Amino acid sequence: MHTVDVALRERSYPIHVGPGVLSQAGTLLAPLLPRPRVLVVSNPTVAAHWLEALCASFAASGIDALPLLVPDGEAHKTLATLSDLLTRFLEHGADRTTSVVALGGGVVGDVAGFAAAIYQRGVPL
Repeated sequence: MHTVDVALRERSYPIHVGPGVLSQAGTLLAPLLPRPRVLVVSNPTVAAHWLEALCASFAASGIDALPLLVPDGEAHKTLATLSDLLTRFLEHGADRTTSVVALGGGVVGDVAGFAAAIYQRGVPL
């Protein structure tokens, strides 16, 4: 694994890249979480390949991970998709100590990030 530090003064953060980094996600994220509970937003395409490994890593680190899938593709970057995701946050009792993890890019990252920003005036992403 290689770590690249993004230097943004008080908003600096590391980016970890390399083979097997997904299996270390729980260890890397556990110290950063306000509570060991995450909602993992993904789509069926990405989830089929990577969700099991990510959730196993979280479980090994004592993090409760709940997968939430959104439809794949730009056509689903809609208020309906966002509304459905926010409804599932509520149904699963998410609060300001529940973190959101986006597994995937594009629509997944955009919708997960926006949902995290507006849910209860913002939750960790």
